Amino acid sequence: MHKIELYGYGESVASNMARVALSEKNISYEYNLLYLESKGDHLSKEYKKLNPKNLVPTMIDNDMVIPDSIEIMKHIDSSYDQGTKLFP
Repeated sequence: MHKIELYGYGESVASNMARVALSEKNISYEYNLLYLESKGDHLSKEYKKLNPKNLVPTMIDNDMVIPDSIEIMKHIDSSYDQGTKLFP
């Protein structure tokens, strides 16, 4: 079974770009909300293993970890045919 997880922060423009891209392609995913300011979730050892730069968003598509919003959108567009093309 194909599983996608997205780690992000609600006020992050980059996180929202990744969420919109997944939505445009009609892709189901699990959203893991990180609390940056109040809890510093992005600074945890567990998250640093996923994204050494401690930034959001980070997407996991099966076992592939993609720690950059533009790369996430490119991956979604090239890997999933359904929905609107994100890039010309």
